[in-house]
Amino acid sequence: LLAEAMGCVGMRCEKKSALGSSRLSSFLATQRVEHVDHCHDLLFIEQVYGASSSRHSVYLSFLRHLVRYADERPRLRIAYCLRPLRYAEDVVVVKTIDAILKPGRFTVLESSSNISSYQHMLNSKLVVSCDSSLRYEAVVLGKMILSCSDRRELFDYVVQASAPCFVVSSDEYTEFSEKIDFLLGQDKVDAVSTALNRMINLWRSDQSFNVAEKIARTAIECCAGEV
Repeated sequence: LLAEAMGCVGMRCEKKSALGSSRLSSFLATQRVEHVDHCHDLLFIEQVYGASSSRHSVYLSFLRHLVRYADERPRLRIAYCLRPLRYAEDVVVVKTIDAILKPGRFTVLESSSNISSYQHMLNSKLVVSCDSSLRYEAVVLGKMILSCSDRRELFDYVVQASAPCFVVSSDEYTEFSEKIDFLLGQDKVDAVSTALNRMINLWRSDQSFNVAEKIARTAIECCAGEV
């Protein structure tokens, strides 16, 4: 659904529809989204990879960067959003993450049925993540994002469709910190605002309908050969 939600970027096939995120659609249907004061300057979205995954070591590198960045900039309001149901993940991996987080100078947030990741994103100025689909949904909510990767992600549609200012292309701390400083300090600059608005217009679906229902109806129509 992510590829379809983002205007079918890279999908070379007929009869495709840009439907959007069903979870985000449900959130918007039940929440009144208005302008809110930013509780956090930066929100880092947690992801838990298997210990044998190459992404695991990359993630830990950026997590250490976050701890260092927060320590060097104590005046910034930085938050780390825990993955829902993280207790069901690899215990060793979670303990490793917690050990890195422990000395951090930032707020650790939980996502629950009452306060979701979407609400945390609404309360933040910049959303930072590795390859979470929440980056797409953050942009739809009008938020700046920063995608973190140590290599060029050919199949990461968010990275491929993002302006360079919204992507960290190496796992070096210098680029990580400089990109965040730039976005937090220059978000009103025309070049950044233009790039963000282009992404918003490209990715924002019509949320006036129930996306899950639309997906089901479209699937039925496709099977019936009506589209």
